Amino acid sequence: MSRDVLFFDLDGTLIESSVGITRCVAYALEKMGQPVPAENELRRWIGPALRTSFAPVFGDRQQVEQAVELYRERFDSDGWKEHEIYPASARWCVR
Repeated sequence: MSRDVLFFDLDGTLIESSVGITRCVAYALEKMGQPVPAENELRRWIGPALRTSFAPVFGDRQQVEQAVELYRERFDSDGWKEHEIYPASARWCVR
C-alpha cells in the first residue's frame, strides 16, 4: 500500500525556536557545572547535533550523553513551548 507523506522543517522555517534551544543548552551546562556562555554564543549550538556540540565541552562520552539527557529533560517540559510562529507562516499552521 502506498501512502502520501509530507515532511517539513519547523525550525527556522515556520517557527523561531532559538529561545527553547538555547535555554535547554544553558540548562544542561548549568546542571553539569559548566559556565553558560552568552546568548550569542549559545546560538551557535542551533543546527549541529547535540553530541557534536557537547563533545568539545565534556570530551567524555558518558558526560556528553548526560548533557544530551539533561537538554531533553528540559526540552520535554518547557523547551518545546518556547517558540514563536513566524507571522508569514501563521496561515499555514493548524491551531
